[in-house]
Amino acid sequence: ERQPVIHESPEMSMKLKDLVREVRACKTAAEERAVVAKECAAIRTAFKDGKDAYRARNINKLVYIYLLGHPTEFGQMECIRLMTSEQFAEKKAGYLALSLLVDEKHEVLTLVENQLKRDLSNKQEHIKTLALCAIANIAGEDMARDLGYEVATFLESASPNLKKKACLAGLRVIRRVPSMCETFLDKLTTLCNEKNHGVLLTGLSLIIEGLQTEEGASFRPAYTKSLKSYVKLLKSLVMYTFSSEYDVQGIADPFLQVRVLQFLRVIGTGDKEASEEMSDILAQVATNTEAYTPVGPAILYECVRTILTIESSNDLRGLAITILGRFLTNSSSNNIRYVALNTLTHVVERDAAAVQRHKNTIVDCLKDYDISIRKRALDLIYTLVNSSNIRLLVPDLINYLSFASPSLKGDLTEKICTASERYAPSMQWHIDTLIKVCVLAGAYVPEPAVNKLIAMVSRSAKETQAQATYKLWSEINKGPSTDLLQKEALLSAALWCVGEFADLLTTHHTPVAAEDVVTSVTALLHSTSSSAIKGCALTSLAKLCARSPSTKLLVIPTLEIFQESLDLELQQRAWEYLHLINSDDPTIFAAAFERMPCAETDSVVAASNADTAPGVEAAEETHVDPAKANATAFLDDVFGGGDVAVNVAPAATGGSSGGFNIDDIFGGPQVPVQQPEPARAPLGYTPQYPLVGKVDAMENRYFKVVIYSMRQDAGNRNKLLLAAVMSNVCGSHITDVELLAAVTRTATLQMHPKEQTAVGPQAFITQNMTVDNIPGPDGSVKPISMKIRLIFTPCPRCAVSGELPQSGYQT
Repeated sequence: ERQPVIHESPEMSMKLKDLVREVRACKTAAEERAVVAKECAAIRTAFKDGKDAYRARNINKLVYIYLLGHPTEFGQMECIRLMTSEQFAEKKAGYLALSLLVDEKHEVLTLVENQLKRDLSNKQEHIKTLALCAIANIAGEDMARDLGYEVATFLESASPNLKKKACLAGLRVIRRVPSMCETFLDKLTTLCNEKNHGVLLTGLSLIIEGLQTEEGASFRPAYTKSLKSYVKLLKSLVMYTFSSEYDVQGIADPFLQVRVLQFLRVIGTGDKEASEEMSDILAQVATNTEAYTPVGPAILYECVRTILTIESSNDLRGLAITILGRFLTNSSSNNIRYVALNTLTHVVERDAAAVQRHKNTIVDCLKDYDISIRKRALDLIYTLVNSSNIRLLVPDLINYLSFASPSLKGDLTEKICTASERYAPSMQWHIDTLIKVCVLAGAYVPEPAVNKLIAMVSRSAKETQAQATYKLWSEINKGPSTDLLQKEALLSAALWCVGEFADLLTTHHTPVAAEDVVTSVTALLHSTSSSAIKGCALTSLAKLCARSPSTKLLVIPTLEIFQESLDLELQQRAWEYLHLINSDDPTIFAAAFERMPCAETDSVVAASNADTAPGVEAAEETHVDPAKANATAFLDDVFGGGDVAVNVAPAATGGSSGGFNIDDIFGGPQVPVQQPEPARAPLGYTPQYPLVGKVDAMENRYFKVVIYSMRQDAGNRNKLLLAAVMSNVCGSHITDVELLAAVTRTATLQMHPKEQTAVGPQAFITQNMTVDNIPGPDGSVKPISMKIRLIFTPCPRCAVSGELPQSGYQT
């Protein structure tokens, strides 16, 4: 029957292609907004007038307007009306608009479910596919729960098109309602027999998602049984036994290959037998796939991820890391290089030796023009640094620091300082490294790094102090340039060392005249605008005057100038220093500026230990009675066995209960460890397991702390249960008792809850701890240290609320 001719009104004559043409002709965003606003007004009018003849056209124009980024919420109800049309073209336009203009959070979706159910039961296949596609795009939790079982029935359909759409819809359903994954996984166990690649691709996506949920984990054995079929499928793809319709630049269906590799990764995770079964095909994929084609790296990347995730052999893992190395050297794509660096960062913890072979290539990535590549390479290099290669990698990082971009220089500086502190081979090397960092990084040097540099110089040998001071003075002696004045970290360290060790400069093998030093510091003082640097310079001049009295006439005029400074701090310093210099008793001035005591920091102690022989502590901690330095039997069990010397210092008594930092647990003096007595539980204490040893860890007029060791598992010599029995030896009630403990990085410590925090006179409380010494990659167990600290609040009748000094034992 002949359709009537529709006479379009002038305001509704614009078609979609005319709207596109008019929008493209706009030269400014304002013109585009005006065109869109005019057209939206016309579309609203048409919706209000109920002009059904233009509804599909208007909805298509709304979709285009939505893609331009303009609001189109007023057309959502018209999309739903268009879905109910009997005409397939209009229904398709309605479903398309619904998928774009509406998301799962819109309330209008509750009006759509009934229409979706009707379309799912329609006799026409293409209408069913429209409904399945809509579910795959917009289904929320409620819709997924209501329509999930109907979607699952299509997985058994004879039509590949319906199966494919049902798998996509099912993927949306289990993401919103994971408990329904069993409904879908139960119907896909025979997916490996499917011949259609589209069904295989979407079905594997559904299986992978389902098996990774907690509810779908029970189906893993069922899919493991079909592992051989999927291995065979992947082998046929690699050997290219399919027709040319699946060919993508010489590779058979790379999309399906990637999905099969992801499926193998899920099945092989934690399953050694399954991993061995798929090892051969993974090796074939890794060796037969060309990395020079655009799609080849995608397959190789998924293959590498699978190899590194499953329980694969060392040879296969080495092959995977070699592929990542080739990505870095041979690939011109930044995306490929980035994912290679990112993957190596996650691999280095487990296969550090294999990644170390590519460190030169990784260092070269620091010169890449792409900032994301440089940042990822920096993270990887920092992870690679250890005590054996720090002399090789840190100089490369320092060289890169000289031309690194400002956005990367701060992070790079922090990583160099952290790595140097952790793995410094000697104090001299650590000091030289920090000086180079201060020179090159400028304002990006963190303040803690400067403090550590000063502390290490103060504790080092006289020759090292002279060398460090000379290097720092050489930098500030170049003249107060703009670049130098911005390096406040370098200036503060240099001024402190020059003032403190000025006498070493004058006796250096390249001696420097004291007058020249004063001239350089004075020029710097008058050039900088930083009050902090000016204060350091004034102090340095005063110390120079104390070390070399001949410079007095050069220092006094400068101090007199700053007596009138507007900065109160500088003014006060200048007055006080002048008063000391002009004092009638020169011994007062000399005593005020005599050399400062050595600074105490964690990094200094670590560096000092690195410079001493094994088993010997730093300078102030070596004078210990040898009889008190024997390791206890149970500590040998915890920390790897063997007779290892213990170096400790006596504990001080008293103290204050003021604020403390958890980092302080690792610092300060230690108490001597007595030779262990036969294991015997204290009166009233019932051990959970047989005692194997004890240590008298701490004794004070308030507490006596004895640590008893028990072995829970006779087969694990590296793990012990420790019971710290804290006995109240004073005659008053003590509250808020808390024991803090810390171990070195090679072990883990777990503190168990205490039953009480108060203890009466002559009573005790117990703190249980589990210590596990973790073997290294080569199976060796390193000696570790453990230190404890006890804080409490005594009775008001006793001394001021106190905190016992930290105490410890060490093997």
